Amino acid sequence: MKKCTFCKYARHEEEAPIAYENKYVMAFIDEMPAGPIIGHLLVIPKKHFNTVDKIEDKYLFEIMKAIKKLAPAVIEVAGADGLNIIQNNGKAAGQAEPHVHFHLIPRKHGDGIWLNTNRRRPKPMEMLETAKAIGRELK
Repeated sequence: MKKCTFCKYARHEEEAPIAYENKYVMAFIDEMPAGPIIGHLLVIPKKHFNTVDKIEDKYLFEIMKAIKKLAPAVIEVAGADGLNIIQNNGKAAGQAEPHVHFHLIPRKHGDGIWLNTNRRRPKPMEMLETAKAIGRELK
């Protein structure tokens, strides 16, 4: 995609603060990080895919390998107590850039980031019926 900012980073047409790169993936510092501490990374495939359901398996595998490698390094450098690994899929879910990417967000206790808002407790029957409907959709 010629207009995609992340593709421009992957092709080195625009500069990004790169922390990791190989043939398939790139990880760089998010320019609008969540939370007060350093180290919020975005991990992207170097090939354009809009959403996670469109990504080729090889790229997804390479992203997961990179995340596994990067996670302890981010925690160490940030002096974090933990790490969120988040993938927003679609605008309604908060995906701001239409190029699949995973956030590695270093966390500290009491850092003010809240990801567990608007939660509810569905009834067991609703959970069972929903699980069955998703299972049917996979066939």
